[in-house]
Amino acid sequence: LSAQGWFARGITDPSRYGFRTGNLSVTVTLKDGRSFTLDFGLQGGQTALAAVTLDGERWVFVCPPNLYWFIKTYLMPSVQ
Repeated sequence: LSAQGWFARGITDPSRYGFRTGNLSVTVTLKDGRSFTLDFGLQGGQTALAAVTLDGERWVFVCPPNLYWFIKTYLMPSVQ
């Protein structure tokens, strides 16, 4: 995981950053069984805010444009 820039940590009001039920999220499960979920919030231009839980604390960061483009292009279900 890489971040274009770290934005906040230990957030208490996720909706302030655009995180809502039903938003895009991606979960990765490693071979050792650990899972990490990347949740997306406010979008702007070529990127969006994203959040991940690390050591029990929510961290918000600016998702790198190339990663956000990849997720939007290949991992989001198409709307028809």
